[in-house]
Amino acid sequence: MSRFVWKFAQSVDANRRRSLGDAPPFASIVSAVHREMRVLCGHKGPCNDDPAFSRAAYSVELPRHLFDWLFNSVNGYRAWYFRSAHDGMRNNARLIRALTPTLLDTAKIDTSFAGDSLDALTAKVWLAERGNEVCRECAGCEGEWSPPQDDTPELLNGRWDLSADPRAKCGRKAPYLTKLRIFGGFLNANGDEWVAARKRHRSREIQNYGWS
Repeated sequence: MSRFVWKFAQSVDANRRRSLGDAPPFASIVSAVHREMRVLCGHKGPCNDDPAFSRAAYSVELPRHLFDWLFNSVNGYRAWYFRSAHDGMRNNARLIRALTPTLLDTAKIDTSFAGDSLDALTAKVWLAERGNEVCRECAGCEGEWSPPQDDTPELLNGRWDLSADPRAKCGRKAPYLTKLRIFGGFLNANGDEWVAARKRHRSREIQNYGWS
């Protein structure tokens, strides 16, 4: 991109705006996430569309300012997708690689399967959406984010805040939360990877709308 705009509306607290604009480089954010995250749970989650496939799924908790840096800042996860889908995918994989050893050591999932699932092309990091829990009986899985009730922009980048696509209603927000989910790719017993049709263009959707 020839011009990169990443600002926040006045409705976002002034201290947050300064912090998000002065966030450290992505590599430093990744190191901080690895250092400070608390693994809440890990599960082998089934694929609702094809029971032959399953994936590793983890919930982790971060200090609120660190979640903010990762998810909303000028150097964060979504900002790299905004720059380009390729940059977003590259840094998504970079983040997962950094977190994988701790996830495998902490949560009780078969490490061979979980390692392969986290290494899959469709492995991803996102916030913890309510209603998308892997295990409804697990307190660690409990979702934290719900869809916004309005579409007033909080994040201003000249794309997501101007889009009429319904996904941009979420993408233009800057949720101030604490929980992340790390999803591996869906694999079967042969190691084949399954991709939902609705998620084949995830990287482009985040680039265009801030959400998928």
